[in-house]
Amino acid sequence: MSHKIIIVEGSEFYGKLLKHSISHSLGFQVIWFKSYREAEVGLPTHVESGEIIMAILDYHLPDAMDGAIVDLCLSHNIPSLVMTSTFSPDIQEVIWSKKVIDYVIKEGSHSVGYILGMINRFNKNRDIGVLVIDDSTVSRKHLKGLLDVHQYKVYEAENGLVALEILEKTPDIKLALVDYQMPVCDGFEFTTKARKNFPMEKLAIIGISAKGSHAMLIKFIKYGANDFITKPFVSELLYTRINQNIRLIENFESLREVALIDHLTGIHNRRYLFDTGELLFNTARRTGSYITVAMIDIDNFKMINDTFGHDAGDYVIKTLARIFQGSLRSTDILTRYGGEEFCIIGNNMDPKDAILLFESVRTKIEDYDFSHEGKKISVTASFGLCIEKKNSLTDMINAADAKLYEAKEKGKNRVCL
Repeated sequence: MSHKIIIVEGSEFYGKLLKHSISHSLGFQVIWFKSYREAEVGLPTHVESGEIIMAILDYHLPDAMDGAIVDLCLSHNIPSLVMTSTFSPDIQEVIWSKKVIDYVIKEGSHSVGYILGMINRFNKNRDIGVLVIDDSTVSRKHLKGLLDVHQYKVYEAENGLVALEILEKTPDIKLALVDYQMPVCDGFEFTTKARKNFPMEKLAIIGISAKGSHAMLIKFIKYGANDFITKPFVSELLYTRINQNIRLIENFESLREVALIDHLTGIHNRRYLFDTGELLFNTARRTGSYITVAMIDIDNFKMINDTFGHDAGDYVIKTLARIFQGSLRSTDILTRYGGEEFCIIGNNMDPKDAILLFESVRTKIEDYDFSHEGKKISVTASFGLCIEKKNSLTDMINAADAKLYEAKEKGKNRVCL
């Protein structure tokens, strides 16, 4: 499916600028209508395809002043962002009353950059969960309506205890909007309990209260909230706070991902192994499911480096990583443990299947045509497996490492368990 952005803009210069920027920077197909009449005739065809992400609309068109184009697009259920070159508080109030995504004042390159950011943000929102916690059904409904405009996945809870249960079961929640005053587990208590398992870099919490005193704000922040907003709130301010906090969570995730990736191979590193592997190990112990740990070492790697050079050694390591990636399931954990060593955790992998899998991978490595700068390199690897649960993941890794040593002692290029 080719996702489309609709532009309705009367200015030839600004329309071309927007179309070029969106298509080249974001890769979306852009449909540009230059008047209300063109949009009125052309929109139905594109609406039927179900491929429209959003519309970027000029508030004042030559043939339709005062936002008539916004009403047209919203009547087709097209999420809309409004542009205007003339602005006043009255126009602002009218625009927000139409439940648009946002508005932007036309100010050259800055406004185009803002529009690109909003398209990107809006396109990501459908995968982001927001939890609304309030004992008032009316308040929850109001907040949900505002969040629906931005296409967030909205979850609701009538008190903090229910919210904590939802959080445990719903990993896509990045933000919680929590009211202060609730009869069961109020906003402060929820925030304190949530922070035990959900730190600020994983879950943003915005406190909400009609009692907007400085003392209330400070208390919420001290209890672990990221932000605070008072009721009744202005929609524009709420959206700005939400977008800002979710962007911070995404930045944390990006930094964390960089910290957990091995720069040479692009697979996960040792830190990721222990962070995520512990979760798999604990789940396996709790549910009684299988878990396999494999330690793998490239045979005679020092000789490869000494004979063919370190670039050739890097090539061999990267190639093995690709072979492993092509052989494992998405639920398994593949990491570069260090140097020429890899560690793999087979999640819920039957011991018999584990033996067959790693013997197959060993054969693939042995038979692979390793060639660097025209020189063939003979490469094999030794495998040590632990298929019996131990007291800890570290114990299983140590047991697999002992079997790896045994494989080396027995002549290399083999699987030992």
